[in-house]
Amino acid sequence: MRLAILSDIHGNLHALNRCLDDLATRGGADAVVVAGDLCMDGPKPREVLDRLQEIGARCVRGNTDRMIGLADPARLDPEDARSIGWAREQLGEAFTAWLAALRRRSPRRG
Repeated sequence: MRLAILSDIHGNLHALNRCLDDLATRGGADAVVVAGDLCMDGPKPREVLDRLQEIGARCVRGNTDRMIGLADPARLDPEDARSIGWAREQLGEAFTAWLAALRRRSPRRG
């Protein structure tokens, strides 16, 4: 089984597509796993999530995904609150809830 692991896409659809194009030229993968930080701070958060669902990627929740899905903006500094508000507006309720429901990364051991 060939496994591709991506992380920290941060809403950059162009970079995601280039990675997927490169993966295809190398023979593809049986599964794509994305290790969090899917869409915060990038210009195309909804399009990134659409693309990941289109390819059937398996995703886990990173810290910025948790912020979008679960954080209370009133308890954050103003810059983070603006970023979260913008991301939620772009994603809509369904994708915001989807991020909140993702499994989180396993805690570090040691």
